[in-house]
Amino acid sequence: RELPFKASYESGADDLVQDFYVPVLDCSASYDRIAGFFSSSSLAIAARGLAGLIENRGHMRLIASPNLSPEDARIIAASPDSEEAFFEGRLLAELEQIRTEFERDHIQALGWMLANGYLEIRLAYGTGNDPAQPEKKLFHQKVGILTDLEGNTLSFSGSINESASGWLDNIEEFKVFRAWCPGQEEFYQADKRRFEEFWHGARKHVRVVDIPKAVRERLIQESQGFSA
Repeated sequence: RELPFKASYESGADDLVQDFYVPVLDCSASYDRIAGFFSSSSLAIAARGLAGLIENRGHMRLIASPNLSPEDARIIAASPDSEEAFFEGRLLAELEQIRTEFERDHIQALGWMLANGYLEIRLAYGTGNDPAQPEKKLFHQKVGILTDLEGNTLSFSGSINESASGWLDNIEEFKVFRAWCPGQEEFYQADKRRFEEFWHGARKHVRVVDIPKAVRERLIQESQGFSA
């Protein structure tokens, strides 16, 4: 409650890591996150500022969305039994695209959390009459829910482009809603409800599954050498 939060943060105008992520995660015990598309870039962005959460042995739940082409969606719709194998191949290929130390360092942190029981990851993707498009845009959102060691909680949500270029260039903005502040609880509750509905597969036309075992193992493998 003592942190000097702003009502909104903007890349370029604010240092999103030092002004927001580091201080809030330093005192957090849980972190729920919608990360946009599953890629080395978006996973690295979702892991920004995690040192404090790791030090607190806090728990994180992460939702990512496979970036499906219309043809991908048709393949999955035609053969649901092939879903896990399809995602395994696609997501492992995404992790092969790790190119920078920024991405590798952050993905190592996620892998360490997976290996030690501090992280759960689920995939969410749209289904429906047109499986190529429905609901995909829901996962372009940046949504996070953070709770501290005393049970105080807040959310952040904002603009759509969840990517390294989106966060690091001067085009992104998100609002912060503190549940203990008059007039902000309604917005916090909406963010919290949205995350829980996605996590539990309660949104219409959205399917939620655990990440394939091979992808989990690859993320853990990437954590070799990471020290908390």
